Amino acid sequence: MPGVSNVLYHNRPGITVATLPLMFQYFGPLTFAPAEEPSSGCRILFALPDQIDYAYFSLPPSIDTSRIPRNWRIHPQRTLVVDRQGLGLWGNFFRDDVKNKIRKGRREKVIISQTSRLPKELWDIAYARKSLRAPIDPSALEQWCDELVAASLLTIHVASIDGKPVAFRGQLVFGEYAYDWIAGSDPQYHSTGANQLLMAEIGDEISKMNLYAWDLVGGQVESIADFKKSFGAAEVVHYHVSAALTPKGRLYSALRKLRYGFWRRS
Repeated sequence: MPGVSNVLYHNRPGITVATLPLMFQYFGPLTFAPAEEPSSGCRILFALPDQIDYAYFSLPPSIDTSRIPRNWRIHPQRTLVVDRQGLGLWGNFFRDDVKNKIRKGRREKVIISQTSRLPKELWDIAYARKSLRAPIDPSALEQWCDELVAASLLTIHVASIDGKPVAFRGQLVFGEYAYDWIAGSDPQYHSTGANQLLMAEIGDEISKMNLYAWDLVGGQVESIADFKKSFGAAEVVHYHVSAALTPKGRLYSALRKLRYGFWRRS
């Protein structure tokens, strides 16, 4: 069946792993099958080369899990989504604390503007303050963002106070969907309401695009999920799937279970 799938292959010592590309919440196949053949997408995604030992994918909500082969384990995940109706009523379902922070942001003279460049310093701060390493080098991400902005696929908004950038968010927009892709902020300015005002004004722009949904991503981290729910976003389930395809893959899977906890098929 004609189609393509975006899969990253990488070699660990003695094992070959297929997984999702960096910096993506989930992904799936692009198919050119007739509408009456809904299973073709899954067939493309799971048609892996024989030399793959272990695979781990994160599927979009649109994929029907009944089409997933039985030797794959399914791990429920969640994302936060504002659907078309919610976008049409954007602002109506903000929590009271969000409304208070938005008002404070305006009193603090927070300015929201669009930029064509990644605010690398804020990206660094977002991970450094949690003692985490960024999933991709800031310079590489900057080049990627430059190309996405040039292709009209990415918009970056910055919140500034007295000319100093204190928070940013980047939105990927393609077809009928927008994705809250990247973000960063300086924790010294969290009390100013800059993050809430930034989110509210980005949502104002997105609500005028006639999209099917705005996927806010990040539903697995409670603090991030709570922030996004405070704007009226609803939880939507999607699935991670994994498979040990060779004896080496089964050993690798067992080691993953020891490190990350035991998975179960739902």
